[in-house]
Amino acid sequence: MKNSTIEYQKKLVLASFSQTIAKTEMDNLFQQAYHNSINLMFGYEGLVRFLNEGGAKGRSSIEVVMHLASIKELLPNLEEYCENYDIDLSLDSTLDPTPEIYKAFININIYYLNYNIGTICTNGNVWPEIYTGFREFRDTLESHNVDFGIISSGYEKFIREVFNYHSIKQPLLYITPDDSFGPYNLDWKSKNKPSVYLIALAIDQWLQYNPQIDMDYARQNVILIGDDIEPDGKMAENAGIPFWFFNQDTNIVLNNNQRIFSNYGQLTNALKDGKLFY
Repeated sequence: MKNSTIEYQKKLVLASFSQTIAKTEMDNLFQQAYHNSINLMFGYEGLVRFLNEGGAKGRSSIEVVMHLASIKELLPNLEEYCENYDIDLSLDSTLDPTPEIYKAFININIYYLNYNIGTICTNGNVWPEIYTGFREFRDTLESHNVDFGIISSGYEKFIREVFNYHSIKQPLLYITPDDSFGPYNLDWKSKNKPSVYLIALAIDQWLQYNPQIDMDYARQNVILIGDDIEPDGKMAENAGIPFWFFNQDTNIVLNNNQRIFSNYGQLTNALKDGKLFY
């Protein structure tokens, strides 16, 4: 019988990446890569259209990309890009081109992001800088038999490169938009926060690594940390797991299943004191 007495001490911490682990907003290099990707795929006209519309305005990347792809005036730029890079997006067929268009955009964005890794910023630090204390927190998770995973709107190949660059142990699992998500065949909306499916997929992957653990135990021993109370906090709430909110304003009112931390030393101490999963 699997784990009926909760005898296994294995636990799982899931985390967002940008502005939770790495300071990706430094010198606007993350935004610069995003703009360069739009410019390359949709032309300068596409970038101007994106900026004139107010940028992302809370939209996910897939929503931005498919909106630009739907604008008739930008179609020649997209077709030229496809021709130059030998990409068949089936634009004239009855097939839904969404997955291929977004995949192409992701590959461009990853290229620009990886190119920026190690850039010296105006403050003298390299991009993207890792938040103080995260490295110790990551090591403490390892020593306490706690697995670590990423749920991010960013991209696995980019995040892996950042971990490698800073010589930090890789997460056990990644749930990011560039994943195929195995046999689940989720629609693109379900692959973006605050979709509860992202937590479910993370737990499912974790169980595959730990077959001795059952689902009931897993749901009681998983937490999420992130820097955005809306997509991150709502995603955790929908999944019924605790959420640690990374924010400097410790006076924010949270619900009973949420906690706040302003530095990773607090999380490390909470783990050592047995309070991280409360």
